[in-house]
Amino acid sequence: MVKCMKAAERHGGLKRYRGGFWSARGVDLKDCDPGDPPAPVWWYGWGTIQALCNRGILEVTLMGNGKWGKFPIEVKIKVDAEKNP
Repeated sequence: MVKCMKAAERHGGLKRYRGGFWSARGVDLKDCDPGDPPAPVWWYGWGTIQALCNRGILEVTLMGNGKWGKFPIEVKIKVDAEKNP
């Protein structure tokens, strides 16, 4: 979780890529299995993002709409977390 938090700080936040991968904007993508969307070369899963949100370290900054409703697509370091980690 510390690596994820530092990546969010360094890149000004993280975004969700197709397939549920969370990484920085503009990160290089690599091909996966045929038919699957390309994945970022480095990424974090939703469990890590959610845990950091639940602890008040990350906050959701943008929601998307999908077939099953709204879901988070961008997060950043919460301002209070920078002052009091």
